[in-house]
Amino acid sequence: MTVRPAGPEADHRTRGPDDPPELTDYFRQLLWQRHIVGLCRAGAAATRIGEAAAARTGRNLTQFLVLGMLDATGPRSQQELSDGLRTDRTTMVGTVDALERAGLVTRQRNPTNRRAYIVTISPAGRAALATISADAATLEARFFERLTADERDQLVGLIGKLLIGAD
Repeated sequence: MTVRPAGPEADHRTRGPDDPPELTDYFRQLLWQRHIVGLCRAGAAATRIGEAAAARTGRNLTQFLVLGMLDATGPRSQQELSDGLRTDRTTMVGTVDALERAGLVTRQRNPTNRRAYIVTISPAGRAALATISADAATLEARFFERLTADERDQLVGLIGKLLIGAD
């Protein structure tokens, strides 16, 4: 394990001019030793942003993502939703149950596969999605404001590579 210096002698990779003051020397050093720690912390921060946006309509992040996928791709089976959003199938059942109770989706048996359900976003679901999306865009812009457009594009590409490799 390589230990990067954390004091004044730290190089630009360890202590950047744009580092927020709350990034302690120890945590900065930890990020270089265990990159996964930084990814987990960034993921947790991003999740909090998504949860905050969804909470305004009484929803959670997974419900927001389901509404978004249904709006973008049309009716889907619960399994397709689970696979597409990389969510546990049991979690997806509870998520769709909650959305259906709230009138944000409808769920019907698949006529060609009676063991499966087809989930469709409702007009109320589209309205909730619009509200959540507007809030999420504002919060997301604030979260990523330290990155240039090129850095954001690079980040998206790198995250995609990591996720593909994780499956």
